[in-house]
Amino acid sequence: MNEFKINNKKIRAEVIADYIGKRRAFAFSCGNATRWLKRAGVNLIPIDGEALKACRFITIEEMDRWFDAFNATSGYLPTYLMERIAKKIESKIPEIKKEKIIAVPFGSGELILALGFFIPLKKIIAIYSNEFAPTRQDGTSPIAEFIKHNCRIAEVKKAKNINDLKKFAKQIGATAFIDTRESEK
Repeated sequence: MNEFKINNKKIRAEVIADYIGKRRAFAFSCGNATRWLKRAGVNLIPIDGEALKACRFITIEEMDRWFDAFNATSGYLPTYLMERIAKKIESKIPEIKKEKIIAVPFGSGELILALGFFIPLKKIIAIYSNEFAPTRQDGTSPIAEFIKHNCRIAEVKKAKNINDLKKFAKQIGATAFIDTRESEK
């Protein structure tokens, strides 16, 4: 099985930083996306526990108005930014297009959607574990439903890290695996 390493969160953060410039942004994240946004110099609005609790009761449209800032939450980017992310990913791993079955960690779904700009989604198996925070499926990502209807999905029970997901990918006969562990540092 071929392995492709990609720091999708770094690429994502760089695209967002280039797009919004000095404007403010907000993001709800398990931590990886926010950490990379800060490293890319994005002017992030700090979201404390009280704000997080309050946001559970309002829609994403209301959040956009409330914060009056760019929504950089994973799963909420506009397609034109997803296309820019896709072009950067494709330039880093162009040979992935030759693969037959690609196992991809599935969190918000942004990485899979980006891959879909240059790889047929029927080649992708979205793998996740609710015991591994970056791939937890909690029903909050608007892209998740799209992924569920357009890709094969596999839940990996008791997987706690990327290595567990990679082992599963081998077991199911994937010809390639996308290793995103660089985005976790």
